[in-house]
Amino acid sequence: MRKSARQARAQETVKTIVLAAARILKTDGVRSLTTNHIARTAGVSVGSLYQYFPNKEAILVALIREQLQRDDDHFGHVVLAQQGDLRAGIRAITRELCVYQNTVAPLLTELLPLLSPLEQTRFVEERFLEMTRTFEAFLLRFEAELRPELRDAARRQRALWISAHALRATLNQALSEPGLLLDPTFQEEVATLTIGYFVAPPLPA
Repeated sequence: MRKSARQARAQETVKTIVLAAARILKTDGVRSLTTNHIARTAGVSVGSLYQYFPNKEAILVALIREQLQRDDDHFGHVVLAQQGDLRAGIRAITRELCVYQNTVAPLLTELLPLLSPLEQTRFVEERFLEMTRTFEAFLLRFEAELRPELRDAARRQRALWISAHALRATLNQALSEPGLLLDPTFQEEVATLTIGYFVAPPLPA
């Protein structure tokens, strides 16, 4: 952004511009997202828009970042709300991830190609890393229920890397089958896979 939005009026203008872009995407689609259209919808001049955003990509960056921040906050809330055992928590988090993928991923699939390859990579990797850290914090709340070897930090990090990449590939592939991500049976199978990888097996009777 070219101009620091420190003053209340400037902050409100930035917010209005980003919201206008979101409104255009929802009602008119990606093809209608131009700086002129955004400015008209926001009720500001194109010159005012360029004071805060040098180009359309900068607006998209702000819009995607805002969307992802809301999702991060919601995901973090879901994780912190888990009060039962580790298995139940993994099931709840898996359901949340599937709903998120079904709702937000199609929008990001449209928006990310409008950004430069560098920005695309940065967004995806930042999001991936943040969610992995949140999930690790969740696991540590139930450390006594983990496979014993995963109490070692280095081993746990490797397990998180493997499971996170496997889960991302699974959820991305599921997008190709409409309705699959919201299928309770699919969600349960994904949760079962994760539980089997992280949770210590029950002791023999």
